[in-house]
Amino acid sequence: MAVKCRRLTVSTGASIGWIYKTPRRVLATTANLARLDDRRRSRPDRKHNGIVRDFALQSPHRPAQRQAGPPTRGHHRTRGFTMFRTTIPPALMPAYLAAGMHNAARAYIQCIRLAMVTLLVFGVRDWLVAPHDVAQQTIAIRCLPLALGLALLMRTHARPGARELYWSAYLFMNVMIVSLAAIYALLPNGLLLNHTALFMVPMLGALFTPTLPPMLFALANCVVSTQLALWWQPPDPLALASLNASLAIVFAFTVFLALHGIRARQRQFLLERRLHEDATRDPMTGAYNRRYFRDIAETEINRAKRHQRPLSLLLFDLDHFKSINDRYGHATGDRVICQSVDTLQRGLRASDVLARVGGEEIAVLLPETDRAAALQLAERLRLAIADGQLALNADALLHWQTSVGVATLRDTDTQLEDLLARADTRLYQAKRGGRNRVVASTVPAV
Repeated sequence: MAVKCRRLTVSTGASIGWIYKTPRRVLATTANLARLDDRRRSRPDRKHNGIVRDFALQSPHRPAQRQAGPPTRGHHRTRGFTMFRTTIPPALMPAYLAAGMHNAARAYIQCIRLAMVTLLVFGVRDWLVAPHDVAQQTIAIRCLPLALGLALLMRTHARPGARELYWSAYLFMNVMIVSLAAIYALLPNGLLLNHTALFMVPMLGALFTPTLPPMLFALANCVVSTQLALWWQPPDPLALASLNASLAIVFAFTVFLALHGIRARQRQFLLERRLHEDATRDPMTGAYNRRYFRDIAETEINRAKRHQRPLSLLLFDLDHFKSINDRYGHATGDRVICQSVDTLQRGLRASDVLARVGGEEIAVLLPETDRAAALQLAERLRLAIADGQLALNADALLHWQTSVGVATLRDTDTQLEDLLARADTRLYQAKRGGRNRVVASTVPAV
C-alpha cells in the first residue's frame, strides 16, 4: 500500500509539473516556429529547372508531384487576420489529426491523473466543511468522473488507439465540467466561491486540442452548465453580473488560447514534415533517397525472410545518359530523370518502393513479387520509358531508353547489398548486351 501511495504521489507531482510547464512550452514553441517561418519565408522555395517542390504538401508514401510556375504559397502565412484559417492542406489533414490526437491524448492522461487527485481532495473537504446531507450528494457526484477517469487510466494499459484515447479523455473533460457545475450548485455559494476551478477545465483542454470545434463544444458545455447552476442557486444581481463577466472573459481567453495553440501545433507539424521529407526524399525527383531506401529495404528483407515470402529488386540505368547531358545540357538531363521517375511510379503498386540511388540509377523494391512477376513488370516499365518523349522545342523531341537488372531474394541473402550486387551485375550484362533490355538472375530463388 505504501509503495502504491508513493507511486501515486510521484505520478501526481510529475503531472502537476508537466501541466505547469506546458503553457511556457507552447509559447516558446510558437515563438521559435514564428522565427523559423519568417526565416524560411525570407528565401524563395527551392526550385530546380522551374520545378517547385513543397515537400510539406506531399503524401508520405508517393513521390512529390512537380508543379510548374511560380512558387506555391502552400502553408505560408498570408497578410491580414488569419487566426481562423487552417494552415494544413486538406490532403494532410488526416495525418495532422492523427498526430494531434496522439499528442493530445498523452496530455489529457496527465490532466486526468491530476483531476482525480483533485476530486479526492475536494471530496474530503466537502465532507469536513459542507453540511452532511450536501456532502453526501457532492461526493456521489464526484464519484462519476472519478470512476470514469479510473476506467480510462486502466484502459491505457491495453494500449488503445490514439483516436479512442483522445475521445475518451475528451468525454472525461465534459463530464468533469458538468459534475463540477452540479457540485457548485449544491454547495452554499459554491459557484461564486469555486467557479475558477470550473473555468480552468476547458482552459487546460485548449492547450492540447488539435482542432477548434471540440474546444467550442466544451466551452458551450461550460456556459450551459454554469447557467443551469445559477438557475438552481441564483445569487444576488451584482454577484450574477460579476460571474457572467468572468465567464465571458474566460470564454474569450480560452478561444484565443486554443486558436493560438492550434496554429502553433499546425506549423510545428508542417515544419516536422518538411524536415522529414528533406531527410528521406531526393530533392530533384521527389523519390526516396538512397539512405531511406536502405532502411525500408532492410525491413522488407527481414520480413520476407521471416515469413518465407518472395521479394525482388529492379535496378534501372538510363542508356547513354552522359550523351544526353553533353549534347542537350544538364537541365535537360534532369528533366529526363524526373520524367523517368514519374513513368516508373505510375506503373508501380502502392506497396512498391522507388528510390533514386545514383545519378541516373533508380531502384525499385517489389515486396511479394517472385522472379517471373518481376521480369514481366521490368519489361513493361522498360517499354513505358522507351515510349516516353520530352519536347526540347517546337520541332525536336527527345527519346531515351533504359536497361534493367533484376534480382530476387535468396535464402543466402542477409542484407540489401547482396540483392544490389546481383542486380548491378545483371544491369551491366544488359549494358554489354546492347542496352535497352532486361536481364534477370538465371538462378531462381530458393
